[in-house]
Amino acid sequence: MYGLGEGRVGPRKMTPADQSMRRSIQDLVSSIDPNVRVEPEVEDLLLDIADEFIDSVTNFGCRLAKHRGGDTLEVRDLQLHLERNHNIRIPGFASDETRISISHSATAASAPANAAKKATQGTHMTLRSARLAAVQQAKKEARL
Repeated sequence: MYGLGEGRVGPRKMTPADQSMRRSIQDLVSSIDPNVRVEPEVEDLLLDIADEFIDSVTNFGCRLAKHRGGDTLEVRDLQLHLERNHNIRIPGFASDETRISISHSATAASAPANAAKKATQGTHMTLRSARLAAVQQAKKEARL
């Protein structure tokens, strides 16, 4: 579960950013049903969940950037985490091209051995299956 409130008792502080977000929450709810009003405690809960989600995605993205040897958090780091763990696609960014280029680089060494298999699977090979195929090919080569 979320670490909501971080031990805080009572309502959130009313910063300008929080006021703007509260207005956005009310606007969203009003666009669905103008007669519904969101209680301040529910607004606090939604803001806490949003804060926790942003912290989680940012931290995981930073770990991915560090793993790839980068010192800058890039869209592709956030994109990979959001697509894999939350099934969220970022509009305006070429997630398919990124996925295809990664899978092509992972399968480049094992392309001749997997040509027949690729023909039966089609062009939609996932990154995970590409990595598994590369590992299997490496194991076969190690046995020879």
